[in-house]
Amino acid sequence: MQINHQKQPLEQPIFFENSRYDFEFFFHNDVKNVRLMHKLNSVNDAFRFNSQRKLLIGSLDTGNDVGWFHLPLSYELADGSTHTFDFAFEVLPSKMDLHSDLPQMYADIDEHYPLWRFNLIEKAEQSVQDSRKRVDFSLLWFAQFQRLQADFAAALKVIANSPHNRLQAVEKYQRADKIKGKLPERAAIKIRNDIQNGLWHKRYAITEKTLSVDTPENRFVKMAVAHSFKILTNFNRTLTKENAKTNRLSKAFFQRLEEWQKPLRLFQHQPFLQQVGDFQGLSKESLVLQQRSGYQRVSQIWQELKHYLDIFEQNNAEISQKSVAELYEVWCFLALRRCLLKLGFNEKHRKKELLAQADDFSLMMKDGIRGAFHFEKDGVKIRLAHEPKFGKNNQTIKSFVTPQKPDIFLEVIFPNKLRYIWLFDAKYRIKTEQAKDENDDIERIDYVPDDAINQMHRYRDALILLDNSQLTPKSRPVFGAFALYPGFFDQKAVENPYQNAIDEVGIGAFALLPTENGDYWLTEFLKSKLQLQQAHDNLWLQHEARIADHGMQQTYYNNLVFIIGVGKDRSAYYYTQLEQGKLAWYHTPVTTFELKYPDYLASEIRFLALAYQGEVHRIYPVKSVQKLPRSHITVEQAGAESESSAEYYLFELAMPLRLEQPIIEVPLLNEQGKGFRHTMKLTTLEKLGNVKSFTELDGLAIYS
Repeated sequence: MQINHQKQPLEQPIFFENSRYDFEFFFHNDVKNVRLMHKLNSVNDAFRFNSQRKLLIGSLDTGNDVGWFHLPLSYELADGSTHTFDFAFEVLPSKMDLHSDLPQMYADIDEHYPLWRFNLIEKAEQSVQDSRKRVDFSLLWFAQFQRLQADFAAALKVIANSPHNRLQAVEKYQRADKIKGKLPERAAIKIRNDIQNGLWHKRYAITEKTLSVDTPENRFVKMAVAHSFKILTNFNRTLTKENAKTNRLSKAFFQRLEEWQKPLRLFQHQPFLQQVGDFQGLSKESLVLQQRSGYQRVSQIWQELKHYLDIFEQNNAEISQKSVAELYEVWCFLALRRCLLKLGFNEKHRKKELLAQADDFSLMMKDGIRGAFHFEKDGVKIRLAHEPKFGKNNQTIKSFVTPQKPDIFLEVIFPNKLRYIWLFDAKYRIKTEQAKDENDDIERIDYVPDDAINQMHRYRDALILLDNSQLTPKSRPVFGAFALYPGFFDQKAVENPYQNAIDEVGIGAFALLPTENGDYWLTEFLKSKLQLQQAHDNLWLQHEARIADHGMQQTYYNNLVFIIGVGKDRSAYYYTQLEQGKLAWYHTPVTTFELKYPDYLASEIRFLALAYQGEVHRIYPVKSVQKLPRSHITVEQAGAESESSAEYYLFELAMPLRLEQPIIEVPLLNEQGKGFRHTMKLTTLEKLGNVKSFTELDGLAIYS
């Protein structure tokens, strides 16, 4: 902490974000007009002075503001003298390291959105570190002027008391009777001749030397004062107008602005400045600006103000920043961009109209879709946007009831024009409470709060894709919605606590921090979705995309054909039915199917091509598919009896379609009736075409 700007080390951290603290300032002597002089009214209004107990009491909630929190006091003693006292404490983040994680976040944000993270006034302030970019940004100039204004005023006072002047040659035209002093011989002879010729009215050029304050150094000082006064006046006028709407800034803040303007205003009214012209630059180095008292300091201060962004030093300039929650949100957006680059996607272009200056001089982001990042790789196009807004008036993706504004929008378009969308919301919070019937180990494992997960469900249900060219124009385009939160894990060593939910329903969360491997789970998730062969087919077939409304079935393929051999242990009647094209049932172990394909694909199968003795002659339409214990399948259905409890798929078959040309060279089972894996292939009716051989047939590259 700091007392009157002198650091006082604490034995252990005390002040953290999102915490409430009570403060009491006790005065030993009788005092009056005790008040807090913070820039924010909300902070000043939180304190009350009890004159009987000589106590100034107040409570503060740090919120998501980290950095130095100053409490400047002003009070009067009995003799009428006014005194000040400044107490400051450093608010630390509870979810990351202030001095390692946050600087990394700042660096990532500043690289893409220079100066966005700065605000004019917040509860806490932070020292501004070195930056390599020079940007005309008023807030940072203001922060530097705040640090230097006392020295600036003192230097101007010295100059006003003793302005620099120098002898300058001045040419005048005078009549002969007005000329005084010795003249050059040639000028004297000319005047004498003119008088002899009666030319009394003629005027002659006379050069005199006189002291003048119209020097390059004074012109420089005049320019520096005028420019600084102009910026402060603009600040005062704009913020006064803005504060009339919000009443956020305190009277003490505007009084301070007026105090800074006062010495500049007085200096501009100095009589000697009326003789000083406009600054035209310096033709050479000036010893006056380098050495003379007052001028030297003004020159130094102006150079700092002019190059403020390049010469910031630690603990010299303080300016407020947006809350850590806002910073974390934008950093997560940039972390997703970094993950895509890590996966080999090339950034094609990014629109530049991202930042605009708000009425309080801070920078704000414009609509996210207009400032999206665009990536491409192998025909796959990706758009990554920050805070797009979806409402009733949107033309393609809209929300029919209330506007939705997810933090991060990730859209993927594959070469076949299929479109997938994932949404992410950055939540700078950790779960600290849970219901009695929950058993999450929140003491040892970091979870995201429940309301964050609920919001992901809301996003997926609320957003509707409209395509009037389709018979069913409405569809839900969001394949998954995930919270991003500052959970701490060794991500390469442990599994994401939300992995099961992500796999099953496409809703969950990823821990994300600016640490080594802090984005491992998120990167692996994106890799699994974007780096599969024929990923556009696989995404539609995965669990989270296949959850249909109750009583309905959701499918992607309408012509999927499953080729598989018939076992050797069936009854003669079963084989007769097969040869005559009258087979009504077929069964196969779930474990056999899963040797090549994920189990959820069984419900996609629309046709069964049964290979007998190495050939396929018919294709059976599939009426239904059930998953049953083997013991529940009858002899009539299976062609054999079994009491096994192993799970089997039971296909109910319709009347078959006979192939004009049978498919041959289907691998045969071995003597033990094994080898089904080699006979299995998933394909479509279109791919059967004029194929003669099983080996010529292209199967679908589908991965579990």
